[in-house]
Amino acid sequence: MAMCSTVIAPLEMSAFNACKSRVKFLEAALSGCRLVASPIPDMQAIGSNHLTLADNSDDWYEALSAIPDASKRRELAIRNVDFLQENMKIDGLMKFGEL
Repeated sequence: MAMCSTVIAPLEMSAFNACKSRVKFLEAALSGCRLVASPIPDMQAIGSNHLTLADNSDDWYEALSAIPDASKRRELAIRNVDFLQENMKIDGLMKFGEL
């Protein structure tokens, strides 16, 4: 993921996906990428300040068409790593995602 700027998680609403963890957010945050995801409960719980939720094809098109500039991506990456440090036990993972 070091070469990408956006991670996508297009997940169909199902009982299985409703139980998914925040792994895609963790991967995106540690690699400094923004995340565009379906609004499954766990992604909604993270909040729109840290990712973009896309509920339909228009939302997906808009989210993927709006590519933030480098400074905005860096701000998001820092904000997401701060979120991880405050909300998840990631001390052992930080060496992979240091910005």
